[in-house]
Amino acid sequence: MALSKQKLVDGLKDAFTKAKEVEEKTKKDSEGNDVKVSEAKNSQSDIAGFIADAIVSYASDAEVTISSPFTVTLGGGPDGSVVGAKLKVTTAQVGKPALQTAILTSMNTQDVAMAAITSGIVAYTAASFIAFAGGTITAAGVSVMAVPPLLVAPLAVGIAGGEEDDVINAMATVIHASFLGTTFTGVGANAAMLSTSVPPMVSTLS
Repeated sequence: MALSKQKLVDGLKDAFTKAKEVEEKTKKDSEGNDVKVSEAKNSQSDIAGFIADAIVSYASDAEVTISSPFTVTLGGGPDGSVVGAKLKVTTAQVGKPALQTAILTSMNTQDVAMAAITSGIVAYTAASFIAFAGGTITAAGVSVMAVPPLLVAPLAVGIAGGEEDDVINAMATVIHASFLGTTFTGVGANAAMLSTSVPPMVSTLS
């Protein structure tokens, strides 16, 4: 697997659909009569969770690619078997609670520029993209999102009268570009060959 913008689009569409769901409830009016009213089915926290789910589900498919040989621990020879290997992130869920909190904060404070969500995604990436694995190969390190996903542009699409699908597609485009521009730097190890990455391996997410 690899990062798929369409998967993110589909996830965000589902989240937005759930955000609009309503349910009928029976309440008493001022005269004590039963009346039916429509209320939002999901709370703000629920909706923030749906959006976080969409982002994390998408991001969980991220991979890094090994571009140069590791060094065999005993003897110091090259381990070329790792070149081209793709390792999938194994820690994508780590920063999810904080991401949901950032999204909820943005919603509750009517954060027009969605700056809290942007910061939340950057922090989520740093917290969650720290370990990758594929077969006998593992890697641990840090990930830096070079270009934050500025969501002002997608918001402008909606203000200009764009359809909801257009706004979602614009959001997904910005977020996807930011993840693809994220660089992982860390130490890789191949248990099968008792080799490690010297110098550290570097790869952008894909």
